[in-house]
Amino acid sequence: VLHMGLTSVFLVLPLALRDTAGLDTAHHWKIYFPVLMLSVLLMVPFVVAAESRRKLKQVFLLSITIMMVAEFAFYIFFQSLWGLALALLLYFTAFNVLEATLPSLVAKMAPAESKGTAMGVYSTSQFGGAFLGGVLGGWIHTHFGLNGVFLFAGMAMGVWLLAAFGMSEPRYL
Repeated sequence: VLHMGLTSVFLVLPLALRDTAGLDTAHHWKIYFPVLMLSVLLMVPFVVAAESRRKLKQVFLLSITIMMVAEFAFYIFFQSLWGLALALLLYFTAFNVLEATLPSLVAKMAPAESKGTAMGVYSTSQFGGAFLGGVLGGWIHTHFGLNGVFLFAGMAMGVWLLAAFGMSEPRYL
């Protein structure tokens, strides 16, 4: 779901920035670069809390929630440059937290004899998610427009969040 959302969002986010928020494509870096740098700084306390304070499940659930909120913010503020930039900051902060902590979570949850298999399945699912994000995002954009993609990704995050609530606390060894 993480990489499906990423790929589908980046099919339409440049279009939203250009066509509805009025930012010329040559200037998109003025949004992407500062958002990426700031999101890396903002993610650090979350990763530290997840690992050193043993709050991995809470940070995991919070990050999915923030990504879901960001998706719906894209949906609501797709015509506002500042709204898109703020939603992108939320999105990338949560994405970076998940990208940094998910491998650790998978390794902690997998039985010792299956860690390699679990990591292989995790890695494969990342590529599968990116593929699905491209296919589904493209289809949804064709039939429902860019806002349909944001809504789809937000709902996918919501389903992921509901499924994740039932997750047990990882073991800390």
